[in-house]
Amino acid sequence: LQTRMASVTLLLLSTSYLPPHSASAHVRTTQRPAEAHSRGAPFAGQHRAHARARLSADDWDDSALKREPPPEPPRVDVLQFAGIIFSEMWLFMRAHAIQAARRAQRGERSALDEARRARMAVEPKERWSLAELRAYDGTATNEGPILLAADGEVFNVGTARGFYGPGGEYAIMAGRDASRLLAKMRTAEESEAEAAQPLSLAEHVVLAGWLFTLRNKYDQVGQLAPRDPNLTMRS
Repeated sequence: LQTRMASVTLLLLSTSYLPPHSASAHVRTTQRPAEAHSRGAPFAGQHRAHARARLSADDWDDSALKREPPPEPPRVDVLQFAGIIFSEMWLFMRAHAIQAARRAQRGERSALDEARRARMAVEPKERWSLAELRAYDGTATNEGPILLAADGEVFNVGTARGFYGPGGEYAIMAGRDASRLLAKMRTAEESEAEAAQPLSLAEHVVLAGWLFTLRNKYDQVGQLAPRDPNLTMRS
């Protein structure tokens, strides 16, 4: 019996003296749902009260807005509006005047070019003699036609008076048959011995290049007769 009493006493003592952390954990575990419920209840009530207050405030704001008068339309500054319109009209008139002046200048230039071309023009002929070519060497007038012959074709090079007119780089070729000068790329007279020699194959190739350029840049006004016999290719 004493042994049994001692066992019960030890069991009671072991259960009554649990560690503090175990007991508190047990209390927290058992009380956590109740505490959570008790803490959340006031916040839920406050949320419902705040929602009711917000709805009543929104209703009051809507009624207040309905009672307000409509906003006034924006005012327009008449002077500022008139200034903008005047500026736009002035810019438009200025641009129109500039365009009209440019068209007039182009028309004047076109008229001058046409008059200049008319002064430099020459009536085409089927045959031109060497004597007739000499009259068109550019020395008679400052804006008249200038003729030269190349490989039997006569061209009016008056539009390039700066090159073929008096004092120009190729003035020696004006008013004559310039075939040999072009073929030999010379700007000076040949000697009698050189003039008596026919052109070589290479010189004929150079002359053909010059003939292509003259045909594309200047007006052909006829043929030269008679043709220079020394233009025959050298064998």
